[in-house]
Amino acid sequence: GGTVVSVVPELGFYRVALPEGEDVVRYAQTLLGDSRVSTAEVNGLATIAEGQQSSVAFSEGKHIWPDVHDQDALLRVGARRAQKEADGEGVIVAILDTGISLDHPALAGSLALPGIEPGVALAPGAERAEHVDSNQDGTADGALGHGTHIAGIVLAVAPRARLLPVRVLDSDGVGTAF
Repeated sequence: GGTVVSVVPELGFYRVALPEGEDVVRYAQTLLGDSRVSTAEVNGLATIAEGQQSSVAFSEGKHIWPDVHDQDALLRVGARRAQKEADGEGVIVAILDTGISLDHPALAGSLALPGIEPGVALAPGAERAEHVDSNQDGTADGALGHGTHIAGIVLAVAPRARLLPVRVLDSDGVGTAF
């Protein structure tokens, strides 16, 4: 009774739209009874914590670097002690997020590949403008901001790691399981 609307053939994933009024949980359970189906789940929303609020206050000029550069988070998690054991050398860390700014100076030389952005022929991130309210929800979209921030955290803890940006969330930090 459903209609296939998206496929990831390499993984055998199908996204199915259901008829109006169909109970999605019951439908997924019914699919599990089909011997051709290995798993079925509801395509729920995924969002970063900041996805429900503006996450671009720093870039809107409300904060300046001296306001945040001396935060003690790295001290509290014992990053320097951990780096004596392992500094990320030889490790590729995939950043599954909003994408990252490929030309950010703090990330220079740390990118393993330009990244993966499904459905985009240009370089990942090339088509998105920063700080534009693209979906007219009244909040300036952070675009690459959250993923870039997370990449910076990874490099603060593992400075010799290589980064692989994988865009799985939109510029508001929202995506789906599919």
